[in-house]
Amino acid sequence: MPNAKNLISNSERTPKELKEQTSKGGRASGEARRAKKQFQEAVLAILETPDAEGTVLERIVAAQVERALKGDTRAFEVLRDTSGEKPTDKVEASVTDEKTQLMREYLESLKK
Repeated sequence: MPNAKNLISNSERTPKELKEQTSKGGRASGEARRAKKQFQEAVLAILETPDAEGTVLERIVAAQVERALKGDTRAFEVLRDTSGEKPTDKVEASVTDEKTQLMREYLESLKK
């Protein structure tokens, strides 16, 4: 498990070490993207599988509709949100002069 003593900042690494690290990261990222895509394709294939009652996806939607009709509000929310009718969440934020100054100081510290 890494701790502060084991960490080496990029500014202390040689160009060769930086290139090796970024190369490892790129390979790992590519592998993760391929695995995610393979999983998505498998799920889609299953959802599109037909049977006597329709596709798996159609049966799932029908089951959600049945639950919603029986008063299950969570089932209704899933249907509403999936259909693109999810209401937006309102977030209020205020920025005071004090917060603005703290942000400026932080950004200046990053430049050093």
